[in-house]
Amino acid sequence: VEGLRSYSRNQGSRARLDLAMVVEAALRVAGPRLRHVARVETVSLSCPPVSGDEPKLVQALVNLLVNAAQAMAGSRGRRDVAITVRGEPGAVRVTVSDAGPGVPPEQRARIFEPFHSTKPGGMGMGLAICRSCIDAHGGDLWLDEAPGGGAAFHVRLPTACRAAA
Repeated sequence: VEGLRSYSRNQGSRARLDLAMVVEAALRVAGPRLRHVARVETVSLSCPPVSGDEPKLVQALVNLLVNAAQAMAGSRGRRDVAITVRGEPGAVRVTVSDAGPGVPPEQRARIFEPFHSTKPGGMGMGLAICRSCIDAHGGDLWLDEAPGGGAAFHVRLPTACRAAA
């Protein structure tokens, strides 16, 4: 476990990245595992670059996308995922939201802990690794309820100019 967390915290090679392009790469990688998703809607607004390790950020977003798809597997209702990339003062935020059942309030405090899973048979490592990766990039990762139900995971990363300061 510590080895996986150490890997996700390892800085690797950093470059200036357009998070909208990172999202597109994550969608290509996750594509086959999004078969339960009826529609993926992506909204990308013009944003400043961030400084990051692209493969690690892609992997973190793939994990959020796959979690969203798994949350809706077997659902008879909407099976939509929305991904929004937008600029904020000194940061860029990516939000991945789904139309699944959401995360019960009693689970939210532990959702990013290693070995804690809301899925039957889940290992409980994906979100813990995502959090370590985003933390290593000087960012934040948190969970909200999505508008209309479901879960909304937010990733906020500092802009490349702010990260260099």
